[in-house]
Amino acid sequence: MASIVAKRYALAFYQLAEQSNKIDAVTKDVKQLARLIKESEEFKRFIDNPVISSIKRSHILRDLLQGSLDELTLRFLIFLEYKKRFSFLPGICACFEEHFLQAHNVARVVVVSRQKLSEYQVKNLEARFQQKFKQDILLEQKIDEKLIGGIKLQYGDTIYDYTLRKHLDRYKEAVLK
Repeated sequence: MASIVAKRYALAFYQLAEQSNKIDAVTKDVKQLARLIKESEEFKRFIDNPVISSIKRSHILRDLLQGSLDELTLRFLIFLEYKKRFSFLPGICACFEEHFLQAHNVARVVVVSRQKLSEYQVKNLEARFQQKFKQDILLEQKIDEKLIGGIKLQYGDTIYDYTLRKHLDRYKEAVLK
């Protein structure tokens, strides 16, 4: 769950990108940053390192990312560092993406299963959710090898649990009554 600070900065950055007519470029940059944060332990340590001075971190950011990110994104990152809010970057990226999806009437649905779903299963789930919620669907798959079988779906704050464990628990409850 993102902090209030991350939500506010993400909304402000999203609005700035829209006003500057750079929403597509900035959204692409934010997705790249989110992927970098997720995949690079070094970058995570760089974000959280209190030893690096603000000026030095700003110079490193400019040297490292200039040319690969839109100038607006780069200025925003340096602004975050100046305000001592750079450690909120992971949450800001997540909230920014949610603003983008919401503005484009796209819902994120997280599917948790024991193994990767086939393309047919993914398309089927997307079609059912599109029909039910009247929105385009961005399906995100997660693997949980602890599941015996079935799937668990999360749409917003609602969780639909169709796992075998849940069915067995219901059956056990019914038998014990």
